[in-house]
Amino acid sequence: FDLNDNKKNGAKLPNIFKILGHVFFVGTYLVGPMDDFKRFEAFMNGSLFNEEKGPSITVGLKRLALGLLFLAISVPSTANLSNETLFTDWYLELPLALRILYITAYGHFNLYRYMAVWCIAESSCIYMGYSF
Repeated sequence: FDLNDNKKNGAKLPNIFKILGHVFFVGTYLVGPMDDFKRFEAFMNGSLFNEEKGPSITVGLKRLALGLLFLAISVPSTANLSNETLFTDWYLELPLALRILYITAYGHFNLYRYMAVWCIAESSCIYMGYSF
């Protein structure tokens, strides 16, 4: 949604309930709005897709399973790899190669938490028919 486009075309501003619906949409609430307001408005009007697509349960379940896999990997891993470990004498006494390996693994496992939340949120969007 661009205010300047509306001034040029003479369109009205969307009401506050549509904007709040876009911001607090169930599938994008945790990760933030993934698409612009025009796409969300087309989804709400039923004109987003040319042909009837509908929710895809199998694709949504695959994304959900992938999100749960990322979650299953990240939760036990981040319990063993923590921020506090990076400041201990044990970590500082490790050779440089092992410190780089440790911090790389720490970064990857923290990224898996974010990817888990993203995949789970995306699976709900797929199931509702907002994405495919």
